[in-house]
Parts: sequence; C-alpha cells; structure tokens
Amino acid sequence: MGRDALCGLPNEVRGLGSGGSYTAAIRERLLRRMVWRSDAYGDISLTSRRSGLEIVGLALVVVVGVLPFLLTVAADPDLWWQVRTGQLILADGLPAVDDWSFTATGNLWTNHEWLSSITIAAAYDARGAAGLLMLRGLLFVALVAGLVLAYAQRVREPLLVLVCLMFTVPVIGWFVNVRAHSFTYALAVWAVVVLDRIRAGRLRWLAAMPLMVVLWANLHGGFAFGLAVFGSGLLFMLLGLDGMPERPVGRARSLMVAAGIATLAAALVNPYGLELFGFVLDVINADNPTISEWEPIQGRQVAYFWAYLLIPVALWLWARRWRYVGLLFLLLLTAASTWRSARFFVLLALFGSLVAAEALGALRSRLGDRPSVLDRILDPKAAVASLVVLTVLFGGSFLAGLQRGEATVDVDTAIYPIAATAWVAEEGAGPNLAIPLRWGGYAIWHLGPEVKVAVDGRNVTVYEKEWIDAYLIALEEGRALDVLDESRVDVWMLQTDSLQVASLENTGRWSIAYRDPVAVVLLRDWAGRAVEGPAATAPVEFP
Repeated sequence: MGRDALCGLPNEVRGLGSGGSYTAAIRERLLRRMVWRSDAYGDISLTSRRSGLEIVGLALVVVVGVLPFLLTVAADPDLWWQVRTGQLILADGLPAVDDWSFTATGNLWTNHEWLSSITIAAAYDARGAAGLLMLRGLLFVALVAGLVLAYAQRVREPLLVLVCLMFTVPVIGWFVNVRAHSFTYALAVWAVVVLDRIRAGRLRWLAAMPLMVVLWANLHGGFAFGLAVFGSGLLFMLLGLDGMPERPVGRARSLMVAAGIATLAAALVNPYGLELFGFVLDVINADNPTISEWEPIQGRQVAYFWAYLLIPVALWLWARRWRYVGLLFLLLLTAASTWRSARFFVLLALFGSLVAAEALGALRSRLGDRPSVLDRILDPKAAVASLVVLTVLFGGSFLAGLQRGEATVDVDTAIYPIAATAWVAEEGAGPNLAIPLRWGGYAIWHLGPEVKVAVDGRNVTVYEKEWIDAYLIALEEGRALDVLDESRVDVWMLQTDSLQVASLENTGRWSIAYRDPVAVVLLRDWAGRAVEGPAATAPVEFP
C-alpha cells in the first residue's frame, strides 16, 4: 500500500511502510481499522489481485459494450454550429459577441462549450465525418471503460459487470453523440472512478479532481454537476457516511479539505471567470419550452425513469447499505433533475446502475465461499468464453458494416430541411431567415454568413432568455409575429405542418414559395406558384 494511504490513520499506527517497526498485533489492528477495508466498502481490485482471466474478462466487457454502438450516429441539431464555432475559434479566437443571427447581433456570446467546439472542429477538419465518428467513438469507449472500472469496484465477476452495463448502455448509446454534453457524461463516470480511488486510501488521486474540473469547466456547463459529484463524495467521506468505519483524520482530512477547495477554485479557470457560474445557473433554471430535452419526462420516459430509480433503490434497501449514501445521493439528485427536465436522463441511468452495482456486490458477498450454481455460471473461464463469443458476433457485424460503408454520421432527410435550404441558397433569398431553433445550426452552416437566422441551438448563450422563450412558444402556437418584428424578416422556413404557415398566409403578405414534406419556405409578395420539392430520401452523411 502507498504511504499516502496511511496518513488518515490513528497516530499509533502511522509510519507503516516508512521504516517503522510494528508487531503483528499492531498490524492486525491497523487492518481492522483501515478506512478503505474491503468488507467495509466492497472494494475488490484494490484489496486483492484479480486473476489474468478476470482482467481479460473486464476488457472484453468493454469491447462487447461498445461494439454495437460504434458504427453510426445521428447528427445532433447542434453539430453544425458546433463545428463552425470551433473553426471560428481556431481561426480568429474566442468570439465575444454574436454575428450569426439578425435578432441577437452584437449580444454577448457566453460560450461555455468552447473547448468542445474546438475538439469537434479539429476532428472534422482532420477527417471529415469520419473524424467526427471517431471522436464520438473515443468518447463512448471512455465512458464505457469508466463504467466498467466503477462496476468492477463493486462486483468482481465480469459477467455481473456486463449485466450492470446492459442496464445502462442502451440509453447512453442513444444519447451519447457528437455534442458537448457527451463530455460531461464521460467525465461524470470518471469522477466516480477517482472518488473510488480516494475512498480506497490512494490520496494521490485527490490531485486529479481540480485537473478534471479545469478541463470540464471549458468543455461543458455540466462542470457544475461535476462539482456536486466531487463535493458530495468528499463530504460523505469526511462525515464517515460512505461506508467508512472511521472518518479520515489528520493529514488525510487536511488533504481532502484542501483538494475540495482547489477543485472549486479550478472551475474559475475559464475565459469568463466567476460569471460562468451565474450563467450556468441561469441555464439550469431556463424553461426552454418546445425543446424536448428541456421539457419534463413524458410517455415511455416515465416508465424508464421509475425503473432506473426504483430498482436500484430496492436493491440498496435489500442489501442494507444504510451507510453507503454517496451514490444514492447522486441518484436522487439526478432523479429530481430528470423529473423536471429530460436532459438529465443519461445521468439518472448512469447513477442508477452504479447504485444497483453496489447493492449487487454486497448481496453477492453474502454468499461467501459457499459453492452454488451461480459460481459455476460466473466462473472466470466460462465468462471469458462467453464474452469471446459475443465479441466475435458483434465484431463480425461491425466489420461487415464497415465494408458496406455504414460508418457515417447520419443526417435524417425526414427531419432536416435539406432540399428547402438548397432552394433558398439557389434563389439567393435573404438575408434574414426566420426558422425553428433545431434548424438554426443547419442554416448557419449551409447559408451563412450571408444569411442570418432568427434563432439557433446556441440558445441562451446568445439570445435573451425571455425573448427566446416567448419566440419558441409563439412559433409553436402560430403567432410568431407577436414576438418577432415582421419588417426584419425576409424569409420564413418552417415545418410543413406548422401552425405558423397558415398564420402567415392569412396576413396576405406572405406566400408559400417552396414546399416539400419536411419544410415550407414563405416569401413576401411571392407571385408565382409554389415549387414542389422532392420527398424525403434515405439519410445522407454529415454535413
């Protein structure tokens, strides 16, 4: 064990490993009182060596977990403006004000994702859509690898780790895409891995906390959640409420307090300083109506919500983990946030699975060394054999997809106004384009900088919160002219079934100039017949 692992122990046992002479009795007392004792927390890998088969099994779990999700990913509505932003920063530095819209030109642009934008743009500039797919693959592998490490701290057998992963990976496979929030998902999992090491007595890992937060605060506004993860983790350790038989004392306690202060201060290392905290708070409290990920959960999401909350809590109660409250607190925090806004759903799934893994590890340990059918099923040799079969099956499907050219960042032609945007560009219509938020980034990429949009996915980082909320509600209800100055609009591009289309036609000043199954373009005083665009085709590759 490392020397820094001993600094939180009582005075009479400090010094072990640094030349002190201790009797076997004192050593035994030390082992009984170690705050990172395996039977106190369920720590496996730090207290007993894993066999080579178990290590191979865990590696294969990562492979099996990621292979089905690496081949393709859907383009997120924010991807276009994220790449453009990164390219702008690389060329001219961090922009201070907006110049891509006609409704917020000159407004301050608080870009809390600037480092994510640079990373995404660099990937695209290097390899095009393939580079974006590779970046997403790296993020996904990092997330799954971190999850496997966190699960393995709680359950020993690779197949049980795989079961825990299957509880989560379908959700993260859907939501983790080429977008800044994917960095938050991966960093949140690795924050748990770091806290596991600290809890196990490896206090040198305290240094990782401020370093991660410096990175996090420039990648995504989710760094605020990272502060909650690290802060609650340290607090519960200091209070002895995280399965530790004794509170950290002496140097260990001092180091933890210092690391907590340094981690909070590290969040200030960003281009906006303390102002970023206020901005993130405003974003968290923003309503953002009509944006599905900001709305409360609904439909099938409600059933999944209760599954990710109640199953882990039931297992936690069954396992009687009364003093293991760290992960449970984060699960309840993400559950409350998810109930209010669906954008926290992935974090709910992640921490739900971690609580479940912790409970399963405790329940499994109660079986002790008694032989059972479960032991034969979970035997490392059988586990590795099963995982090898799964790897071959998934790997074969992955390679076949590569040969068929399926490795793409898909742009769904049934969702995005591909043909309508091309028509606007061909007609030279503009320069001010009124458009739904989810199409703003697409228009910025394909029509800018000559054409400026009314709104885009940068949302409250650029546009005034009250105005954008009012505009989105009015646009959905077909009364956008109550919010948007009509005289400033040259072109409207709306969903074909939007109520706003009929509302504009009824004014007698706007006419449909172009129409297809996805989008309608309206121009002022259009005299000709509407151009009929093509039907939606198969998805195309970004951009």
